[in-house]
Amino acid sequence: MDVIEIGMLVIVGGVISLLFFRIIFRMICVRRQHRDGQYVLTSYLSNFYGVFSKGMKQVRGNGLLYLARTAICYEMYVPKKRLELPLNKIVHIGTTNSHLGKIGYKLLKITFKTEQGEETAAWSVNDAEHWIQEINMLRQQLSSK
Repeated sequence: MDVIEIGMLVIVGGVISLLFFRIIFRMICVRRQHRDGQYVLTSYLSNFYGVFSKGMKQVRGNGLLYLARTAICYEMYVPKKRLELPLNKIVHIGTTNSHLGKIGYKLLKITFKTEQGEETAAWSVNDAEHWIQEINMLRQQLSSK
């Protein structure tokens, strides 16, 4: 190896290390803000497949998906991004094997109302069926009040 190749390896390794530590730091910060017990369900390593209106060029990323009593919230670790879906705005909830051209296995897919119309988002989570049951149960409780 010559000096240029070694230099490139050092730079690439440094960038990867910085990104890794940035993700770990964000995970720690988000976990401190959202302690288990406050929420019905949490998934610290859910994979966000994007929202339909932003198209296929979105960055897919890991983050915290949690179900509160009145909303589903998602906080992506890197880049820092937050999405909150009030349960009373959900039109449909189900599973799919792809979203925006990205293939996954039993993704949690939620269609919800926005000011512009309907929007769809999807996540990869452990046990999507359990998420659907819990969300639907909370939606029923909210609608009966």
